[in-house]
Amino acid sequence: MVCSRCGASVSPWNRDLSTGLCPQCRKADRQAAEAQAAEPRAQAEREAEAARQIAAEKLAARRKLSGQDQRDEFRAKCPICGDNRSRPGRFFGQGYLYFKPSENWICSYPLEALACLRCGHIRLFLDEVGRAALDSESPPADQQHG
Repeated sequence: MVCSRCGASVSPWNRDLSTGLCPQCRKADRQAAEAQAAEPRAQAEREAEAARQIAAEKLAARRKLSGQDQRDEFRAKCPICGDNRSRPGRFFGQGYLYFKPSENWICSYPLEALACLRCGHIRLFLDEVGRAALDSESPPADQQHG
């Protein structure tokens, strides 16, 4: 008996009756079939790894942002509808509205307002001077309002 692929002599006990192949050719066919079956899995793993890499790069880029950049990015997006179009302004009542910390009855800080142009949601923020003063232990006298 002769292998139909490589022409090697094959004993009747070692040949595959359905294909007429020797054990080495059957092994090569089996390995090729396994490699072909593993290719979609390997492709999916490569795509998943690429997606993880992109997510890691985005996270690293986000961590590189300064505190001011993060605040600006947060302010730019409406928490209700997610739109990034807003109009800055002041929030009026009988006069300006002010934020007065509970532990400090003398000092108050003006608020800035951002109105979302899509849904109309109004967000209030401390101005930079007020935020910096609240962040420090004791605000300087020239930064006190009110």
